[in-house]
Amino acid sequence: MLKQISIIFSLLLVIATCDSILDTRYSAKAQTDSLDISQNATDNATSSPSSTAPQPPEKVFISLENLVVGKTSQGLVDISASVKNNQTFDVHDIRIQGEFFDKDGTSLGKIDEFVTQPSFILKPGASHNYAGLEIISHYRVSSYNFTATGEPLS
Repeated sequence: MLKQISIIFSLLLVIATCDSILDTRYSAKAQTDSLDISQNATDNATSSPSSTAPQPPEKVFISLENLVVGKTSQGLVDISASVKNNQTFDVHDIRIQGEFFDKDGTSLGKIDEFVTQPSFILKPGASHNYAGLEIISHYRVSSYNFTATGEPLS
């Protein structure tokens, strides 16, 4: 009986810790997003429309293969995948973006993470593995949606 009570308190401690980490992570992301918006406004105000040279796209979609959304021993979401450069040019700043949904279609959380270091270049046809842990209860996840993007190297 004492062992069962100890396990229950341990689980409650893990859940309480996860909630506080999740709140901190999303508040930090919200601050980052607001900075990006103000930076884009500044960039647009200072850009010159006289440039006629074609600009490469800011980001391109790349292939996301072997996606596995599993469960850790603590019941959290564990993600592994491989990103493959299916373009004809080098890409860098590779990101995985995704969202988890419950059985009613309600969003449980989003991720937006860089897969590689800033100096990493993914050549055409090459792949790179990704593994991540998300603080979302696996038992609540019913579906998910993921994409991978990269920036063309100019």
